[in-house]
Amino acid sequence: MKMKTMLKLIAVVVLVIFALSVLPMALAEDTTPGEGKEKTKEQKQELTEKLLEKKKELISTLEEKRQNQYEFFKEKIEVAKKRYEFQKQELETANEKSQACKREGKNSTECQEKKLELKRGVKQHLLKTVELIDSSLQRIIERVENSNVLAEEQQKEVLASLQTQEERLTAQKLKVETLVDTATNDELRVAIKELKDTWREVRKVQQRIIVQLINSKLDVLVSKHDEYYSAMEMRIDYLNKKGVDVTGLTALADQFKQQVDQLKADLKAAEDAWAYAKDREDLSEVHDAQQKVREDLEATRETLKEFLQKYRELAKNLKMPAGDRNLSTT
Repeated sequence: MKMKTMLKLIAVVVLVIFALSVLPMALAEDTTPGEGKEKTKEQKQELTEKLLEKKKELISTLEEKRQNQYEFFKEKIEVAKKRYEFQKQELETANEKSQACKREGKNSTECQEKKLELKRGVKQHLLKTVELIDSSLQRIIERVENSNVLAEEQQKEVLASLQTQEERLTAQKLKVETLVDTATNDELRVAIKELKDTWREVRKVQQRIIVQLINSKLDVLVSKHDEYYSAMEMRIDYLNKKGVDVTGLTALADQFKQQVDQLKADLKAAEDAWAYAKDREDLSEVHDAQQKVREDLEATRETLKEFLQKYRELAKNLKMPAGDRNLSTT
């Protein structure tokens, strides 16, 4: 990612932190020093809601910038793919013409030119392949740099591995660019093989990074579930004190707790599968384990959604606690 883009994103993050730190004071400016203690619960709730709304707006701005970066690299890859496919067709056409001359046993100046055209086509095809690989690398680098689920050391390690691939690709590009039109078939075969090996290695590194990013993201999502369960208990306690029958809510909370226990166990299995497969080619076991965690997350989301619906039905004739909006589905 370009440094200018990174600075913009950092500036937005700083803005979010700063705004959230000063907003409570800004909202309190309309009151005199003695009014704070006399604020009613409704006024405090309104203040909290304004703070949360402002927080959402600022985070939304950050997410929009991240999405713009994602779209930029996505479009860049699409352009590279189109150029690659176009050059591939051009190469196939040049190859057909060269093969036609060969079948007819011609050795005219025209046929020699067609052979040179084929070699030039091979060189251009290799350069477009380099461009495609580079676009793919830039996209994964952008994802890692913008990731908020990787620890700092993990991020540095991943970026270092990607930099190694960038350097390898740059060296490969220089080799291709130095190929002359009269390069021998053996020289072309070596260049093709080296680039294929580079592409294979880059794809392997990318796949492993994506698996690592997914694992880290799942870990973040799972870690929030204890907070959700505590919020559920708080809602149950609130209604119970109001004399509301909370039997149904309690059953849902117990169900949610059991699902969370299973979720944590399956996340541990996914992490173990990743640790085992780190240096292996086959990542199918990791993918299967991650899919199981996704299914668990869907189950907890549905239970939490059902809990919220039931809670709102029971509480609709009561004054809702100020923090009710903080409990949301995963």
